[in-house]
Amino acid sequence: MNFQQDVIERSRQVPVLVDFWAAWCGPCRMLTPTLEAVAEVQKGKWELVKVNTEEHPELSQRYGVRSIPNCKLFFNGEVIDEFVGALTRPMLENWLSEHLPDPAQQALQAILEKRGAWPDAVLAKSLEAFLVEHPGMRPAELALAQELVPEQSSAARALVATIPEGDRYFDQARDVHALADFFERKPGDSDPVAGQLLASARLALTKGDTEEALQLLIKSVSADKTFEEGLARRSTVALFRFPGRASCPNPGIPSEIQHGTALTAN
Repeated sequence: MNFQQDVIERSRQVPVLVDFWAAWCGPCRMLTPTLEAVAEVQKGKWELVKVNTEEHPELSQRYGVRSIPNCKLFFNGEVIDEFVGALTRPMLENWLSEHLPDPAQQALQAILEKRGAWPDAVLAKSLEAFLVEHPGMRPAELALAQELVPEQSSAARALVATIPEGDRYFDQARDVHALADFFERKPGDSDPVAGQLLASARLALTKGDTEEALQLLIKSVSADKTFEEGLARRSTVALFRFPGRASCPNPGIPSEIQHGTALTAN
């Protein structure tokens, strides 16, 4: 075994679970077949490396192994979690489900950290490519919908159409639908004040001025909070909640907007 290569370097590609054990240890012998069986079933998600503490005392000392079996989970060259003692198979599977890092989620996070001005066409392309490799990954679909909604509202709606009420992403999906309604609305010549303010807010957003758009939307709520089923209020809430998009000095959603009561615009 080459610890540097088999554990440290390998953990930069896939999580590695290191089992510190010894031949004289009864609980170690109990845990071994469980570890090996689960590792085989979950092949590709993580890898198992066994370290005999009698043969490699320097590694035991380096990683603070005081009782065995001691299993340490390595990722990106570092220990990110561990457990001590012999676990049953259900206990081990539960532990892994809670502690294994998700490389796909981390790759998605790296993409999202490069967000530019909204809508970000480069980000949208990156998300589309990501979804080819990770089809059906809901956070990625939602992020792509958020980028597409200003210019491709139908495509944005389709990406979040299957998110049901009660789902952890339902509120964000509803925000996508609200902004799709906002961008799809066609103002008429005899639009009331609330409608005219909505049109002005849409123009401000197309120019990249989110703060001005939010102020106009708030004025639209003040003018008529019921106009087109509360479209101004729903759009305002959606913009405030869009990740990294609302640039107002106070990022909180005013309670009057949340509850749909009229405001007096500043």
